Amino acid sequence: MGYVRWRGKSYYYTVDIGKDPKTGKRKQKSKGGFKTKKEAERAMQDVELQIYRGDYVHTKKITFEDFAEEWMEIMQNNYRASTFSVYAGVIRNRIVPEFAKAKLGDIKQIDLQRFYNRMDEEGLSAKYIKLLHNILSAMYRDAVAWEYVTKNITNNLSTPKGNKKEMKTWTIEQSRFFLEHAKNETKRYPVFVLAIWTGMRTGEIHGLKWKDIDFERQTITVRRTVAWAGKQGHILQDVKTEGSQRTIKISDFVTDVLKQHRLKQKELMFKLQREFKEDQCVFLSYNGNRIDPRGTSRRLFEISQKIGLPRIRMHDLRHTHASISLQLNQHPKVVSERLGHKSIDITLDLYSHVTETLQEESVEQFERAMNEK
Repeated sequence: MGYVRWRGKSYYYTVDIGKDPKTGKRKQKSKGGFKTKKEAERAMQDVELQIYRGDYVHTKKITFEDFAEEWMEIMQNNYRASTFSVYAGVIRNRIVPEFAKAKLGDIKQIDLQRFYNRMDEEGLSAKYIKLLHNILSAMYRDAVAWEYVTKNITNNLSTPKGNKKEMKTWTIEQSRFFLEHAKNETKRYPVFVLAIWTGMRTGEIHGLKWKDIDFERQTITVRRTVAWAGKQGHILQDVKTEGSQRTIKISDFVTDVLKQHRLKQKELMFKLQREFKEDQCVFLSYNGNRIDPRGTSRRLFEISQKIGLPRIRMHDLRHTHASISLQLNQHPKVVSERLGHKSIDITLDLYSHVTETLQEESVEQFERAMNEK
């Protein structure tokens, strides 16, 4: 049972909500700010009905910042190390500064929507804003389960389309020009060959092992990746999805490059007085340890700058492979499978700028064919 009283400048209600399971003491909920007694009574009756039905949740007061730290501590082992590292960085650098001292239960949907909109205005990509939303959705889902709040306020929110960054790629001529120079400039030449000729992700290339390469069938099976995991540094882990785990064909040229690299690695193992194993990574440093992907990125920038090519990232070499493949009229389904995309729709959406050009060429070809006599 509860009661309604006038206090200060408004009506308030107080209602019994049961006993504390730890102390056995009676717990009550009070809320004020009602202009009329009827408003307070209706609000109290809603709470009493929830208690009667057994679906009342007595929320706990906690700041967003404290909840975020608790969530990261409890949920850390529920995510892949690399994924959690990204989540923790986004939470501490983007989300907590926005809502730090606000009570978790006081944050409204409109506050999150304004936050998303402001991130959009600051020029963040649609992909990043979607990541913010997914993290907040997971946090509020658990906040409901842990009885900090009664509902997940991220439901039914719309994220802005964001700013789609212009994709940077090299042409066939630029790619060839880069590889010609990289061959004499760096021992990481085979890494760049795989990136441009296969479209494999940077982490997948650095996580490749000799047992993943079938020289007779000329195939590479992608099973694992190297990913950044915060304090743990770069770690070797399985690829995320079934689509990412795939077998791709390689050309005679790529096969020869890998065979030559294999011989050099056997020489390295001999110098280090270590046994060459099929289970070891394909790309090792002078001391026999796995090479750091950051070093590969640096060499890409250095060589590109030296020979006057546009500066692009390692991931852009993957885009370069896909763009060139589509320009060569390779079927989008085949390109999608080589890239390890979940569906062909992802490939067509990412490389719509290429397919639009191909459509124009298709129209011209059709017109020429129809006009021939």
